[in-house]
Amino acid sequence: MGQAKHKMEQQWEIHETAIQILMDVGCIKECPYHPGNYIEKDDDLQPAYAKGNSMITSRKMDYNRRDLSDAIKDAFAETLEECPDCAKWNKDD
Repeated sequence: MGQAKHKMEQQWEIHETAIQILMDVGCIKECPYHPGNYIEKDDDLQPAYAKGNSMITSRKMDYNRRDLSDAIKDAFAETLEECPDCAKWNKDD
C-alpha cells in the first residue's frame, strides 16, 4: 500500500473515531432519517476532549493526542444546526 493511501486511511479512521466520541458525549447526533448527517447538539467540546484523552491514556486507542483533538474539532466543525436533507423536505412542504 502506498504511503499516501495509508495516510488517507489513518485520517479517515481518526475522523470516524472523533465522530463516535462526539456522539458518545452528546455533542452531536446523527439524523435518524439521513445516516451520515450529523447535527450539533452541544458546542462544549471539553467532554469529548476528555474522553479522547482518557481513551489514549488507557491505551484503548493509539493516536497522538494532538491529532485526536484536532480531529474532534474538525468533525464538530462539519456538523450543522439541522440536517440539510430534512430542511429540504420541510422547505418543500
